[in-house]
Amino acid sequence: MIFEKEKFKQEVHLKEGEYCILFDFACYFPYSNPEILQFNFSLGIKEFNDLKINARYPNKNLRTISKKYGKKVSKIGYPYIDKILEINYMLLKIDIGIKEDHFSLVFPMIVEFTKEKNIAYLNFIFNFDTQEFYFETYGDGKRITWGNYEPNYTPDIRIFSKPVKSGYTTLIYEEIITPIPFSLYKEDFLI
Repeated sequence: MIFEKEKFKQEVHLKEGEYCILFDFACYFPYSNPEILQFNFSLGIKEFNDLKINARYPNKNLRTISKKYGKKVSKIGYPYIDKILEINYMLLKIDIGIKEDHFSLVFPMIVEFTKEKNIAYLNFIFNFDTQEFYFETYGDGKRITWGNYEPNYTPDIRIFSKPVKSGYTTLIYEEIITPIPFSLYKEDFLI
């Protein structure tokens, strides 16, 4: 998936002192009953009631998380907006499974936004059948990929170490995810 600059500018309007992390999360779920899929995320204790699972990509087996604005639904994912702090430390928790049987993946995340570089993009793809996943972020000519496997098309992936289990359904990873902040108005912000 890629960051779509023009669509982002149409949908997201930041005020002075705010930042946005665009969460572009997808789950490969190739089944005829996508309504049973449990797929959501939270940041620390912030849970989001304004998200919708839909299929924003041509591959309709990729179920995506999008933000709801009343009756409208985001075309770019889930833009999360908050106030800029010197360092923004968060715990990202992703819940995946079917309605009564799901598990959680927990990752520490740090983003260092500035007034000029106040946007970050974080893509997450999860394969429901294999339970393989990866994150990707890019900006300012850099790309970082983390995952629990080595895909053929991403040679520079950082492999997660074995997670710590908390109870039966929570896997906690120690590697810190660091989305790359960039400026929307810099012409070479992407690779």
